[in-house]
Amino acid sequence: MLRIRSHLAHSQLSLGVSPLHGFEVSRVRHRPLGRFLSAIFGVLALAAWSEVILVFFGSENPPTLVSLQLSIGLAAVATSWGSWRRARWAPIAAIAYGILTAILLLALPTLLELPAESRPGLRTGAAAVSLFAILSAAYFRSDARRSTEQISTERAYGRFSV
Repeated sequence: MLRIRSHLAHSQLSLGVSPLHGFEVSRVRHRPLGRFLSAIFGVLALAAWSEVILVFFGSENPPTLVSLQLSIGLAAVATSWGSWRRARWAPIAAIAYGILTAILLLALPTLLELPAESRPGLRTGAAAVSLFAILSAAYFRSDARRSTEQISTERAYGRFSV
């Protein structure tokens, strides 16, 4: 029985399947833009969470603003992790990041009682963030498909031993 399990684990590793987790490990190299976007979303998560941490040091931000910043940080971390792992859900996380950030930017005048002159700039910022999120999601989707197709092709040509 031990020999069968050992052989099964070896064949799973050679197929690119983790015997512990049962998911496929991508052997396709990361493109530089994918690494860059993963890092950018990681930095965006840190920026959002730094605003949340400031609440513990006496910042008087409204609770709605803090909860939006926390949500934006979670979406950015999910996008960063998902894009690095080439997860199929990474584009959804990028879109969630864009939606949450746009909501925050559009709500800022009301939350912080900003003057009316600031609204056009915030709308432009919300549109820019939304466009960035949509383009990032499109890239993550194509990158995930490309890596899946390459792994499938390598299996078909016997580059992974069974």
